[in-house]
Amino acid sequence: MSKSNLLWLAIGILALILVLTTQDLRAIWIFGVLLYFLPCFIAKIREKRQKNAIMLLNLLLGWTVLGWIAALIWSVIEERPLK
Repeated sequence: MSKSNLLWLAIGILALILVLTTQDLRAIWIFGVLLYFLPCFIAKIREKRQKNAIMLLNLLLGWTVLGWIAALIWSVIEERPLK
């Protein structure tokens, strides 16, 4: 696992710990933002060719839940190798 992947994992774990251990609304916002952009993080970590398109889909349609689910699925499916 690369240093970048470990950093994102650590940020996610810290945000989850903050949410679970505090009643602070800021911690809940931080966790929510990280969760909202989870498909973007996954696409970046997996080095997807269409990571910019996934980010755009998530940014513009993620709030619809269906757009977020579509971006999440797109970020985790295997890509076909280039010929």
